[in-house]
Amino acid sequence: MTHKDTSEQQEHAITNSKTLESNNENQGNPTTKFSRVNLYYVIGITVLVCALIFVIFYLPKTISKPKLETDSKVFMEQEINKPIDESPWHEAQLSKHRKTSQTILSKVLDKQNTLEQHHVELWGKKQFDLAFEKAKQGDLSYRSQEFDKAIALYTESLTMLTNLELEIEHQYEVYLKKGSEALAANNAPEAKKLLQIAMYLKPEGIDAQEKYDRALVLDEVLSLNKEGETLIQNKSLNIAKKRFLKAIELDKNSLLTQRNLSSVKEKITQRDFSKAMSRGYVSLNKREFNNAIKHFSTAQKILPESGDPKEAIIQSKNQQIQEQIAVILNSAAIFEKALKWQEAAKEYNQALLIDSSLTAARVGLIRSNSKFELESRLNKIIKNPMRLSNNNVYLEAQNTYKQAVKIQNPDANLLKQITSVKQILAQSKLPIDIEILSDDLTHITIYRIGDIGHFTNKNMSLKPGEYTLIGSRNGYRDIRKVVTLIPGSKNNKILVKCVEKVNNG
Repeated sequence: MTHKDTSEQQEHAITNSKTLESNNENQGNPTTKFSRVNLYYVIGITVLVCALIFVIFYLPKTISKPKLETDSKVFMEQEINKPIDESPWHEAQLSKHRKTSQTILSKVLDKQNTLEQHHVELWGKKQFDLAFEKAKQGDLSYRSQEFDKAIALYTESLTMLTNLELEIEHQYEVYLKKGSEALAANNAPEAKKLLQIAMYLKPEGIDAQEKYDRALVLDEVLSLNKEGETLIQNKSLNIAKKRFLKAIELDKNSLLTQRNLSSVKEKITQRDFSKAMSRGYVSLNKREFNNAIKHFSTAQKILPESGDPKEAIIQSKNQQIQEQIAVILNSAAIFEKALKWQEAAKEYNQALLIDSSLTAARVGLIRSNSKFELESRLNKIIKNPMRLSNNNVYLEAQNTYKQAVKIQNPDANLLKQITSVKQILAQSKLPIDIEILSDDLTHITIYRIGDIGHFTNKNMSLKPGEYTLIGSRNGYRDIRKVVTLIPGSKNNKILVKCVEKVNNG
């Protein structure tokens, strides 16, 4: 089918269509509109069929086939001379810049992640936003394939982010310092905010963590301190101390709590010290020396560096000693008054054991011992007058008597003793008449006097004392008789004769 035939068919179809349309219009019946619609479908289908026939059958014939070159040499010459639209060097440079841009951008993203982990928006938001603005501008240049400009912008962004990262340690110190200052100023909200940023900057920072923990309990610590200070004003020191101890448990590094706790401890110490000292002096005034020393010793334990308790203890002990000495001396005086010299001497000795420098005790001891000794010697003379027959004993007794009579204002007992000894001494020199009776067969000897022979009776005068008479007779056992001649005694008769025969058998 030729292009001409096809055209004729199309024209014929159009003519028929127009004729059909004209007929329908002339008929004017109800089916005219429906027929028109069908006509349009028919025409459209016809046109499409004609176009398809043209493309399939007619168009291929109008295209001439290319001439194939079989000679390879000619073919190669033709290919060399043919112009090339591609630019390999340019493409390589673009690829290189594209890779460089991506490498820098990767580093930018790494810095971004690091800084965001450290919450850069809280401490370096302005610089961070500027850096990202540069990165966005780099993206625009990248999309426009302006890689050199994109690289420069990315690099600038990376530099800004790197500088921010280098600021982390410094910013940590800054926020830690500011947070610490807020904490010291008892500003809990500000301290928590600043120290939290410091922890973001350096999560492993122990200082920031510890101070943040302190900031969390700061309000409670301040409240406890306020309660404690009020209690101090009300003199409730022990309860105030409990408040401060509770506060120190929450924050052991709180300077406010440390000061208040130290202050209340000092006040409690001073209170207890004053109370113990007061009780000591009350006991001392009551002469309750042991209680006084006990209270003063308690005060010394409370305040060891104070010299007041030591002085008070010394004062109490001195007064206690003086009291004890006074009691002892009074007791000794009572014994002396009762002429109990030995008991008085014991008391004076006890006083000297407490204080060896006591003159009154020394004099009293000498006096008591002297009187006790004199009294003992006088009593010995009075109780044993027979001993005076011995000349040495007599002389000693005479000396004792002389000492006794020299004592001024002698007591009644001493006067009585002096009188008795005087009489004994006088009588000891007076001879005593005795009569010795015998059988005129017994030979009699008086020891220290001599042989007086044998007789039936014999009168003699002897000094008071003790005498031994010995009788002997042949064939009889000797007889021995001891006689005591008491001064002033009379009618002293002594029988001496041997009456027991000796059995020789």
